Amino acid sequence: MTGFTGFSETDQLLDPCPSILMLFIRTDPDMQSQDLTKKIIGCAMKVHSTLRPGFLESVYQKAMVYELIRAGMKVESGRPVQVYYEGMPVGDFVTDMLVEDRLILELKAIQSLAQAH
Repeated sequence: MTGFTGFSETDQLLDPCPSILMLFIRTDPDMQSQDLTKKIIGCAMKVHSTLRPGFLESVYQKAMVYELIRAGMKVESGRPVQVYYEGMPVGDFVTDMLVEDRLILELKAIQSLAQAH
């Protein structure tokens, strides 16, 4: 299991199409992670523009895995990670995708954003 700390102010909520596909990427502020994040967003935009709305999350996830691999990235689906809070393990978590052993990618297919968003 890979260990990750809790989410912080460097996390990014990415919403390439508000009513269809949302990505949550856990990242670090270093330049290498920022470049990788940009590539992932590009793949998400391609998946969205190709498939369009109306599919289950699992369909978008399989397309994302395909697109990320096609872009030369290492991707693991359903990888368990241990979550830490102030150095103490507080739970286990299964990722939608782990990219390049450094970015957790969570994908959500939604009908629309709630007013709070």
